[in-house]
Amino acid sequence: MSPALTAWHGEPGLIAAGQAALAERVAANGAAASLRTALQSA
Repeated sequence: MSPALTAWHGEPGLIAAGQAALAERVAANGAAASLRTALQSA
């Protein structure tokens, strides 16, 4: 089970891990979008 799903059980450590995983995913998506935009305008 992923940390994000486990976080629903309310354990602080797991919630923190789930939030960190989510933030990482959002950052990776943002970086990919920026890269795509840069490549398209090149």
